Amino acid sequence: MTSQKMNAKFLSMAAVLLAALSLNLAARAQQSPMERIAGSGNAPSIWQQVNTPNPGQNNILFSLSADSENDIWSVGNFVSLHFDGQSWNAVPLVMFQGKGEFESTMNAVTAVSPTDAWEVGDTLENIVPPGNGHFVGVIEHFDGTQWNIIPSPQLDSGVELHAIQAVSANDIFAVGDSNADSQLPSPFLEHYDGTSWSVVALPPLGNGQNGSVSWHRDPLRYRYLAHR
Repeated sequence: MTSQKMNAKFLSMAAVLLAALSLNLAARAQQSPMERIAGSGNAPSIWQQVNTPNPGQNNILFSLSADSENDIWSVGNFVSLHFDGQSWNAVPLVMFQGKGEFESTMNAVTAVSPTDAWEVGDTLENIVPPGNGHFVGVIEHFDGTQWNIIPSPQLDSGVELHAIQAVSANDIFAVGDSNADSQLPSPFLEHYDGTSWSVVALPPLGNGQNGSVSWHRDPLRYRYLAHR
């Protein structure tokens, strides 16, 4: 077979393979994510289901953070779980003491070291008249032994905390919203400097907008994103 015929045959086969590949990719593009997963066959999963404690009635988890494979935290609806490399164990949270005693929903956690972890959330404190409520932002710190509620800025309009990020042990940010009581949230940002938490001023939203704060990190800086 001459080199010209071999090249022609090779190009013809390549064209057929390319066409088949294009049709396959086009078909997969039209599938939903669940259909693509179902069509993957019996490929082994890298995930394994593990047993975890269920200390309360509503054991819903919202956040996960690890500083090593032997120090992993997960928190949620008044539940805190810790993984020590062998098993998950429930670690009691602290009841918020205000106009009564209330459970807190912990929305996020960040693990700095085995003796330094933070979690943020909020609780709805009942006030007069009955049926109304006041949102209080809650920050708890784990010192290697137990969780403790740490004083943090509060507003008369209510505070909810949704996320937390530690740059270092002395440089931690918590984000969420104020005006929570009126359901018209405004961006809210707090910072921990190694000693105490304080409010960080944010540019106001224009045109009557309202929103919470989302967290975004890039290699050079931290910044917040206010959204409607």
